Amino acid sequence: MMLFIFLHLLIVVIALLLNSLTVYHFLKFRYEGDSSKIIVIILIMFIVTLTVLPFILFDYSSQQQSLLEQLIR
Repeated sequence: MMLFIFLHLLIVVIALLLNSLTVYHFLKFRYEGDSSKIIVIILIMFIVTLTVLPFILFDYSSQQQSLLEQLIR
């Protein structure tokens, strides 16, 4: 179970990195070289995602646990 959660976290972090690269390239043209605004936007995106992610994973793992208990009965 821990391996499953770890793999999910790894996939999410890789997706966040790819997403931040996309956002960086998009915002680079919009703000035309003002990299401080771009870095702040990407950091906010990371912070929001990483604060919401444990709640999503906890809910998902508890749903799986209840499904597993129902299957055992």
